Amino acid sequence: ANISLLDTYNEERLPFARWLLKFTDRGFTIITSTNWFIKVFRQYVVLVLAGIVLKTERIRPKLFKTISQIGYSYKNSTFSKSISNQSLSFKSGDRLPYFEDENIYSLFTDASFHLLHIGNSILNNDEKQQLNNVFPFPIKIVEEKLSVKWQKLGVENELFILVRPDNYMALIYDKFDEIELKNYLKKYF
Repeated sequence: ANISLLDTYNEERLPFARWLLKFTDRGFTIITSTNWFIKVFRQYVVLVLAGIVLKTERIRPKLFKTISQIGYSYKNSTFSKSISNQSLSFKSGDRLPYFEDENIYSLFTDASFHLLHIGNSILNNDEKQQLNNVFPFPIKIVEEKLSVKWQKLGVENELFILVRPDNYMALIYDKFDEIELKNYLKKYF
C-alpha cells in the first residue's frame, strides 16, 4: 500500500475521537460537579431519564450502535467510493448491512479485504481469476444470491462490494470494469 493509505485512518477516526472526547468531558463534568443545581439535576432528573431511555425499545438499538461504534459511517472518506446506479439504502463507508436471520459477518472473518458479489448467478473461475488479477493484494471472494433480503435494501441487479477487514464497505459498483477498479485502487495501492 502507498503511505497515503495511513492518512485515511486519521481522516476517518479523528472526527469520532473528537466527538467522544467532547461527550466524555461533558459527562465527567456533570458527574463530578459540586454545583448544587447540577447535584440535584444529576440525582433526580438524570437517573429518571436514564431509566426511561434504557427502557425505550426504539432508543436502545441506536444507543448500542453508538457505544459499540458500529453505527458510525465513513461515507465522506476519500477511501469510500460508490460507482453504483442502484438506489441502495446503504452507502460505501457504511458498515456491511446486518440481517437478523443470518449471520453474514461469519463470511467475513479473515483479516483481509473481501469482495462480495451479489447476483443471480455465481462468478465462474475465469471471472474470479480476472478479479484477483486486478487487486494488488489478496482478496477473498464471497458469493451471495440476489435474494429478497438484498432487494429490500435496494439491490436490483448484480452488485460488487469491496469489504474492508473491519467490515466497512470501501467500494460499491454494479459491474466489473477493470479500468474503473484500477483507478480506484491506484490511489492507495
